[in-house]
Parts: sequence; C-alpha cells; structure tokens
Amino acid sequence: MKITRCFYFLNKAKEVDAHINTDIDSLNELYKYVKGKFSYDIPIITVATQSDEMDPVLDKTPPYKEIKQTNINEAIDYLNKKVQIYFPKVHIKLLSAL
Repeated sequence: MKITRCFYFLNKAKEVDAHINTDIDSLNELYKYVKGKFSYDIPIITVATQSDEMDPVLDKTPPYKEIKQTNINEAIDYLNKKVQIYFPKVHIKLLSAL
C-alpha cells in the first residue's frame, strides 16, 4: 500500500479562523491513522491560499503595498501558529499561494 509523502493543509487567507479547529481535528485523525498504520510522522505543509484577495482588494499586483502584505503575513502567522500547536514535530510552513 502506498501512502502520501505529506499532507497539505490549505486555508483561504481571508478565512483562516473559520472552522480551523474542526479542520485541524480532521487533519489530526488522518495524521494519527498514518502514524498508527505506517509508523510514519507525515509532514504537514500549511498553505494560505488566495492571499491576493486580502484587504485592500484594490491592491492586486505583487509586490503588494505594506498594509496588504501585513494582512497576508498576519493570516499566515495565525494559520501556522494554530497548526504548530497540534503538530510541532512535523509542521512545515509555507508562506502563501495566490
């Protein structure tokens, strides 16, 4: 049986706090399954998606102005901190994806 090499945990940047605890609980169930069945600490990569939709929305083209970049960074930090609490040994941070 083949297993995946990592889990990608994708969250929309504008909604990183929406249902995140439920999503992390589901991710934790999958993680525990892989750990129990294959004795493998599967890496978890976090991705804040659609970061181009963060405020101010009129700033559409990278490099973004400081206020938009700050909002993106705050969303990324929040997402990474929440995942790091549950998966400190296997969490890999990814900044953002458009």
